[in-house]
Amino acid sequence: MASLGFSQVSDLFSVKAFRYFWLANIFSNLGTSAFVMAISWLTVKQYGAFGIASLALGYGIPQFCLQIIGGSVADRFARRRLYAITETGLLVSAALLLFASVTGPVPLWLLVGVNAVNGAISSFDTPARSALITEMVSPDQIINAQQAYSISSSVTNIFGPALGGILLSLGKGGGSHEEIAFLFNVISFIPLLACIPSLPLTKF
Repeated sequence: MASLGFSQVSDLFSVKAFRYFWLANIFSNLGTSAFVMAISWLTVKQYGAFGIASLALGYGIPQFCLQIIGGSVADRFARRRLYAITETGLLVSAALLLFASVTGPVPLWLLVGVNAVNGAISSFDTPARSALITEMVSPDQIINAQQAYSISSSVTNIFGPALGGILLSLGKGGGSHEEIAFLFNVISFIPLLACIPSLPLTKF
């Protein structure tokens, strides 16, 4: 895939909806990476190898079973509305885990349950997000837009886990503080949800 030139980047980011969506997604993806780091660390710390295996299966099984349905739904419904629903669902899930981590030890069933909900929601969220990108730009910009989004994902995959580790080290007292990372994840949804009303609404 050819790299993006300056003029291509300039034209792409002159599209207001895409520019805001791209920036909001970087922040949101950083929050997601911090969340993954924190929930994995908390699960291993409290429940060991069995816990992390359960956590992985909790996310992977619903996503695998629902990904075909998610793509079909994204093809038949307004992507902006679907995306608003999925992101709100992910925010509620994130807030629930934040509350649980602040109030006391988090049971394994809740950790796995939250991850399972996230896996199920992501089956609908990912195709809706991909489709929205193609709707925000002109046909000749679609490939560049997808490449720009791929670059942003690569950046957050590199720096997100490091940020998660830093957030785990914050807070009073010794030990790790998963609630700080969970809080950052909750906050990271705000810019993304704020930009959704400006996204195109496809009529079906």
